[in-house]
Amino acid sequence: MGSVIRDDVDRVMSGRWTFAGVVDLPASTIDEAALKPGALIPAAKVVARFAKDHRQAAGADVAAKTELIHIAKYAGIVASVEAAIDSAITGDNTVTVDLKKSSGGGAFASVLTAALEINSATAVRTAVAAVLDAAKDDYAAGDVFEVVVSATGTGTQAQGLVVTVFFEERPA
Repeated sequence: MGSVIRDDVDRVMSGRWTFAGVVDLPASTIDEAALKPGALIPAAKVVARFAKDHRQAAGADVAAKTELIHIAKYAGIVASVEAAIDSAITGDNTVTVDLKKSSGGGAFASVLTAALEINSATAVRTAVAAVLDAAKDDYAAGDVFEVVVSATGTGTQAQGLVVTVFFEERPA
């Protein structure tokens, strides 16, 4: 190994540089702006962030429903779960929303600390965030996810529902 030169002087270099070995750069020094247009980035270096939705139509009472929404192509993490209703609830009605995961064909289990509850205190057309269980929000390729909705109580039930789950996967 050659000698190591260290100094505390900022330097600006111009021209073309060629390195004949491994170059170690400080973390966060190369960003998107440093990439050439059309640069090919290996898939394993990219995190795919995307959303999957469960919807129930505006103008119709929210109904109990279980819907499969995602099969993981790669390992990843559930980044967030949010829900919103289109019309107000009155009385003791509640809408509960849960996100469940099945690993390897096993039983579905919640990835939330508790099911998200929407009730008469919930503002309409406003996203309400669920709390993810940090011990259960990661997943493996092939895991399956479902949204489970239930609606109970007396009075005016919510109408229209959207549940959005944000996933982040890193191709292997």
